[in-house]
This record gives sequence, structure tokens and C-alpha cells, in this order.
Amino acid sequence: MRLASSLACFVLMLGIVPSDAHAADACSPEIAPAATLLLPYFEVDLASADGISTLFSINNSAEDPALAHVTLWSDLGIPVISFHVFLTGFDVQTINLRDVLNGQLPITADASTDFGDELSPSGLAGWDGDFEGCANFFPYSQPAIVGGLREYVRGSLTGQPTALDQGQCRGFAHESSQIARGYVTIDNVRRCTPDFPNEGDYFATNGNRIVSDVNQLWGDFFLVDPGQDSAQGEALVHIQAFQGTFAEGDYTFYGSLLGGSAADAREPLPNSFSARFLNGGAFTGGTDLLIWRDPKTAQRDAFDCGDSPSWFPLSQGLVLVFDEQESWTNACSYFFDAPAAGRITPPPPPIYCFPLASQRIGVDGRSATGDVFSAPFDFGWIHVPMDHFQGDDTYGGGGAQGWVLAIHQANGRFSVGLPALPTHSSCDGEAPSLF
Repeated sequence: MRLASSLACFVLMLGIVPSDAHAADACSPEIAPAATLLLPYFEVDLASADGISTLFSINNSAEDPALAHVTLWSDLGIPVISFHVFLTGFDVQTINLRDVLNGQLPITADASTDFGDELSPSGLAGWDGDFEGCANFFPYSQPAIVGGLREYVRGSLTGQPTALDQGQCRGFAHESSQIARGYVTIDNVRRCTPDFPNEGDYFATNGNRIVSDVNQLWGDFFLVDPGQDSAQGEALVHIQAFQGTFAEGDYTFYGSLLGGSAADAREPLPNSFSARFLNGGAFTGGTDLLIWRDPKTAQRDAFDCGDSPSWFPLSQGLVLVFDEQESWTNACSYFFDAPAAGRITPPPPPIYCFPLASQRIGVDGRSATGDVFSAPFDFGWIHVPMDHFQGDDTYGGGGAQGWVLAIHQANGRFSVGLPALPTHSSCDGEAPSLF
């Protein structure tokens, strides 16, 4: 016990501190221990073991154990499957989504189900423990993704109809049906549950609340493509809980699931971003944007495959692209007068450059709906608003949260992933126009 305590103190001295030692702004997400983590976009090539896959880690910043509830969502923001990861104090678990989609869930266990302390050894610096209801999930009773369940998960993440959904769909049907796409949320929870974040007592405001508001998780992710000799890594999006800070009508991260009640107590993400782009010189592969958006709707069920969710496609405000001499244009399909005129002619049609809840799009390419998204410059920066241009008078003052990452590539040589710069907080309502 003395040795464990001494080691724990040593770890704290190194700077690995629990969440209550971090001062944070409830409207400015930062890389600090959090109650929820977001992987904004993933890809897994189901046809090739050498194709692209996505790996992510879940880390525990505290000496106390943690229970992470992992949910995979389609690129249309519909939950597909969830599972649990148990973490001892200061533990880390790395998950390859290729393994998950092949049916191999991570095997972890809390103290009472880990006979011999072999699956999740507690080590010397952290502590082991138990969580309510986990006997039906750990260590080997967590449902394996096999048979019809495997077909359902892979089909849902590639936009295909599945038998478990009676022939309905959960994702967008891209040209390639072999690439699984979507995003991941990871919540700190108090007990094991089969519920998705939009179900049951997940965000109950009484003693039955499943989710935990303790900020102790952190992590990162990698997109790895062996066939293209490329990989990019970045921190997961860290979303902290601020119990008692948000009131009904305030914008929170899970607000779209809760009718704006703010019961999740999680800070919202920004609603406007700026990012560099490079398309030439050493960066022969150009720049891709990974974009997560909040549809701001409670629809989270499968839909008829010939149809789409009620909110689809998402529109946005002016996506302005600047070169390095301050010349600018709109990257979508609006037409402008001269900047001094400060108006748009003719009245703009709907544009859908980033129509999905989660997507990857080249700075010179087409969106999932076929709308042109084009930057005529080789180098410069881009302003990416997340607000729904078609109008939104729901909670949050008309703003819509999101997240943007930029990936710069040199084909077959090197690549780098960088977060975009958040330029406006969702707590302050709709993002102002640059002009």
C-alpha cells in the first residue's frame, strides 16, 4: 500500500493529474481530462487488410478506475453498436476499429470479474474496482460481433440495408460500399448498460443516471493506411462535464438527443473554424478535411434506404477560401458581387458541401451529395462555418456545433494531421459572417 501510494504521488508530480486540478472554461474545449471523448470521423476498409483503418486510445488520468461506454455512430449520426471498456487507475486501452468490425471487441474486466487480475491488471500506481451491472458484460459475456450482428454493424456503417433493421439503413450509401464510415463517442459511465446515449436513464437527472460527470478520460486516434504509406494522428476531442453550469435551453454537446434540456452537462463544441490547406509543392496529395457536425435533431432511428433522415442534407453558411495574398472566393456554389457590395446575387440556392454528420472531403473535391466544393488556390486558408444556413431557431441561438481537422498529404511519402482553429463558441449563438 505504501509503495502504491508513493508511486501514485510520483505520477502526480510528473504532471498526470486528475480533472479537478484543471481549470477550464465551459465554453472553450481544451485537451484536458474529460467526461466524454469524440472521435469525429473514422474509416475502415472492409475489403483489404492493407487498407485504411482507424485506431484510438482511451486513457484514465486518475488513480481511481473508470468505465468507458463506447458508441459507434454512422456518418448520418445514428447509433449502431456500443460496448464497454474497463480501465484501472492510470490505465490505457488501444482499440483498432478493424478488429471491432471483424467481431473482436476489447476484453477487459473489473475487479470482481477479473479472476487472477490477468485481463485488467491494476499495476502499482492505480486502483482496481467494480461497477454495477457489469457481470453481464465482463469479461467474456460482452456480446461478440458475429453472424447477423456482424452483418448489421458492417452494413450500417457502409449505408447498406440490414436484416436486423428489417431492410432499413443507418448510414449514407457512398459509391464504395466497402469503406465503413462514422464517428465514435466515449462516455465515462457509472455502470454497465445496453443503452445508447439517446435511451433510458443514460442522462437521467436523478439517482438512476448512467453517465458520470467526472472528467478523467483522455485519448488520441490514428488513421493508418498501409497501402498508401500514410498515417495521421491527433488528440480525440475532449468534452468536459460542468454539472450545474448549463440550464435548460443552453447548447450542450448531447443537446440534440435531449431536446435542449442540458441534462448531459457537457460543454458544446465551437461552431466556426479556420484551417490551412496545401495543394502543391511537397504536399502532392493536397488537404482533406475531417468534419463532424451536429444535425440538431433527435432522429436517431434507421430509415428507409430510398429515403434519408429528416434533416439530411445539412447546409452551412459561407465557406470562404483565401489564398496567401488575401484574395478570396466561396468554395461552394454561391455567387458573389465584389466584396465591397456585401451581398449575394442571385438569391442563393441550398448548398451541401458538408451534408453529413461525419465526413472526409478534399479541399478540391465533391461532397456526398455531389455539390462542388472547390478551392481555386494552391495554398491558403479556409473558413468553415457549422451553422445551418437554411435557418434554425432551436436552442443554442441558431448555432450548430462541429469539429474540423485538416490532413495534409504527400502521396506515398508523408502526411500530417492538424486541428483547425475554433473561431467562435456555440455558447455565444450563431457564428458571425466574415463579411
